[in-house]
Amino acid sequence: MKHTQRCPKCECSSLLFLREIADATAAFGAGVGAWMLARLPDGTTRGHVQALICRGCGFTELYVYDPDSIPVDGTVVTRVASPQTSPFR
Repeated sequence: MKHTQRCPKCECSSLLFLREIADATAAFGAGVGAWMLARLPDGTTRGHVQALICRGCGFTELYVYDPDSIPVDGTVVTRVASPQTSPFR
C-alpha cells in the first residue's frame, strides 16, 4: 500500500496514514506514547511504528519509520539474511 496507494486486499484507494500509533504503558492509562518496536537492554526504545489503513476493508500495514535506528546487538535484535544463492538451478 505504501508505494501503490491501493489496498492489496480490496483495491480501494481511500487510505488513512497514522504518523503515530498510541502505545499504552504497563500501567495502562498512566501514560500513552508513540509505539516503538524495540526496547533495548539499556531501556531506550527504537523503531517508530506508523500505519496505513484501508478505509474500504480495514486492512492495515505497519511500517517502521526509522529502521536504521534499531541497533543489531545479536540478543534482542538479530539480523536475518536471505541466502545469496538462487533456489533455481
